[in-house]
Amino acid sequence: MKHVLLRLVIPIFLSFYGLSQTYTLTGNLGTINTCTGTFFDSGGSAGSYTNSQNRTVTFCSGNGQPIFLNFTQFATEAGWDIMTIYNGPTTASPVLGTYSGTNSPGTIVATSGCITIRFISDGSVIGAGWTATIGCGTPPPSPNMSN
Repeated sequence: MKHVLLRLVIPIFLSFYGLSQTYTLTGNLGTINTCTGTFFDSGGSAGSYTNSQNRTVTFCSGNGQPIFLNFTQFATEAGWDIMTIYNGPTTASPVLGTYSGTNSPGTIVATSGCITIRFISDGSVIGAGWTATIGCGTPPPSPNMSN
C-alpha cells in the first residue's frame, strides 16, 4: 500500500516543484503535444533572443481541450520583432493576436486544441524576450491588478 501511495504522490510533487518540461524556441520545433511546461524565447530563462529569427512552434493539448499560454514576461523590439499567435495547428489558422514591444499577450487561449506561435526578429536590436506557462482546459483567472 505504501508503494502505491508513493507512485501516486511523487509525480504530483515533481510536477508542482519545477521539474516540468521547458521549451526554448531555438529552431522550428514542429508540433509538441503537452499540457504543462514553460515556453521561452531562444535565449532561454536567462538570456535574450537573437537577431534575424523566423521561428515557429505549435503546442497541442493532444486531447482536444483548449490550450493556453500565460505570458508572465514579454519584451521584444517594438514594431520590428513580432510574435503572431494562431488558433490552430498552422500559420494558416485564424490569428489570435500579434504582439511586439511590451504589449504582452497576457493569457491567450486556443479553443481549437492547438496554438501556433511564429516569432520574427529583424537584423538589429533585441529585447529580453518572453516567458509563458503552458496549460490545458480553462486558464486560471488573472489576479486583480487594481489593488
